[in-house]
Amino acid sequence: QERTPVREGAEIVNEAGEIIGSVCSGGFGPTLGGPLAMGYLDSAYVALGTPVWAIVRGKKVQMLVSKMPFVPQRYYRG
Repeated sequence: QERTPVREGAEIVNEAGEIIGSVCSGGFGPTLGGPLAMGYLDSAYVALGTPVWAIVRGKKVQMLVSKMPFVPQRYYRG
């Protein structure tokens, strides 16, 4: 949701600030045109569209639970 890249090891928290998961991979996605991250969450927060936050350098960065792949394929596999 924001332009701040979330890197591996960042904690994922809910709105109350409770730790609900962690980021396993993250960075800037050139095809997406913005930052993206993959991580593990508690099962109560895995519904698509659920807002979650990552802690990056002491600040909360808003994220949104999405389905992978983040960008649809545009190539022909013959």
